[in-house]
Amino acid sequence: MAEYNQHFEKALDFINIYQKLVDCHLVDFITEGLWDKCLPERLRSELECIIDTSDDIWTENDTDSELSNFIQLTRSLSLESCPAVTWVDDLTKLLPQSSEGGSIENKLDVRPKSELMNTKKSHEIQVLGKVIAEMALITRSLVIDAGAGKAYLSTYLSEHFNIPVLAIDSSQVCHKGAISRQEKIQKRKRPLTKVRYIVQELDDMTNYNKMFHAVII
Repeated sequence: MAEYNQHFEKALDFINIYQKLVDCHLVDFITEGLWDKCLPERLRSELECIIDTSDDIWTENDTDSELSNFIQLTRSLSLESCPAVTWVDDLTKLLPQSSEGGSIENKLDVRPKSELMNTKKSHEIQVLGKVIAEMALITRSLVIDAGAGKAYLSTYLSEHFNIPVLAIDSSQVCHKGAISRQEKIQKRKRPLTKVRYIVQELDDMTNYNKMFHAVII
């Protein structure tokens, strides 16, 4: 965890230095002269030299280059460069071993059907859902989907992995949207009996155990 914190403290320091550049809008960058206001002088001068010459004078391995140092620094602060980050495919190495073995792997080898979901959302649910399902199945846990929205993830976990899910959202609009979506799906297939929906705001004092038993029992 210390390694993780150190990496993101460096990233936050970097963002603070270039906050004006991060926040600027493309149109404002042109109309408000943000080229001169947001870019450090040395980096700006080097970029202007590249623009003014017909030859590509910059190389990535140029250690004296302000641009090269800037690019290498941003790469070192990316999420992929953080040594404390675990890739999805390596997650199973950190989880306790299940006595079911291959049966869980077979359950995880599914793809969500794009029912009332666009392609982007379907991909997100597939990736995140597989991670959560693996953790829930191995530890034999139920899932609390806080900030569930229209409960895309909750529905996916219940339908494909038979995992009990409590979907919570503070928005009445999202709650109605989730119920409406579930009803449309159930017209085509079996009921989603392991998903329960609640409209409630969450805080540090929220009693999830009491909440779950109130809607299940």
